Amino acid sequence: MTGELPAIRVTTPGDLIEAVPYLLGFHPSESLVVIGFDDVVGTARQVSITARLDAGPDGVEQAAVESLVTVLKRSGTCAVAAVLLSEQLAADPRRSGWVRGMLSVLSAELDRGGLRLLDALAADRSRWWSLCCQNLSCCPPDGTARDAAGSTVAAEATYAGLVAMPDRQALLTALDGASEAIRAALLPALRRADTRFADLLARIGPSRTRRNEHAAVLRAAAECEAGTQLSPRRLTRLGAALRDTEIRDAIWLAVDDRSLPAGQLLGQLHSRLPPPYQAAPLFLFGWQLWRAGSGTLAAAAAERALRADPGYSAAGLLLEAVEAGMDPRQTPPLAGSVRPA
Repeated sequence: MTGELPAIRVTTPGDLIEAVPYLLGFHPSESLVVIGFDDVVGTARQVSITARLDAGPDGVEQAAVESLVTVLKRSGTCAVAAVLLSEQLAADPRRSGWVRGMLSVLSAELDRGGLRLLDALAADRSRWWSLCCQNLSCCPPDGTARDAAGSTVAAEATYAGLVAMPDRQALLTALDGASEAIRAALLPALRRADTRFADLLARIGPSRTRRNEHAAVLRAAAECEAGTQLSPRRLTRLGAALRDTEIRDAIWLAVDDRSLPAGQLLGQLHSRLPPPYQAAPLFLFGWQLWRAGSGTLAAAAAERALRADPGYSAAGLLLEAVEAGMDPRQTPPLAGSVRPA
């Protein structure tokens, strides 16, 4: 199965503001959201990256903006739109000192990085303004009313399967699962599963063992997509199998090329297994999220995988990819066999 990243059309500044929660995966507050676009194709621009910084009357940290511009350049961004979302906007934000100061910092860093600022918008829950437009006939001092109901963005995002959680913390709860005590109760069974795997390696050989366990993971993925809840016995068998790097890498390749729908399986594994066994499913789940364009959640999954197993290098690679602003659309697919030898 192959698939493209979901797309939503944005034709007006108001549309862009309504699209921000779907680009991030959550509704930001007191935030400066920077949306990077790649090369122009006709009159259309393609989003290459979306990033958020804390922002408010205290301004925005220049060092954070500098780092952000570095990430934008690495991602292949050529032009940028900025959206300030705040409930602390008073009257016309174009006359606000802290808003002008924030725009000045952003503009200077973008100029230094050779990136074009297409527009900078400011919005609260009911109104929006263009900070770059001084024409009062099209950008009045009282702002332009936000019309989420009249925008097609929410409908297109929903049709594309995109979800915007109420806030960042609500987004991260997607990675939560069983309590620490419930997870720890599986440790004796997981140790038995490790012993079983080692015994199979010695008795029937590495190739046959890995083929059998890889096949077990594939069967479980199909069953989980159909709604099956894994038993503790299967859960521990698969958790032990995915600690083997060859089996993990075979699943990684299949997740990367979207030939394996594994979201439900990986969700069950990472939400129920204890450390360090949850590291592999968390990493694979995060990689799938990154390929689907959900960088915020992918980074959080990679961070949790590293907490579960600080030496888990694959999770470190995923985190580096997200933090460097690598575009999953432009990053070449992984190469190799999808079955262990």
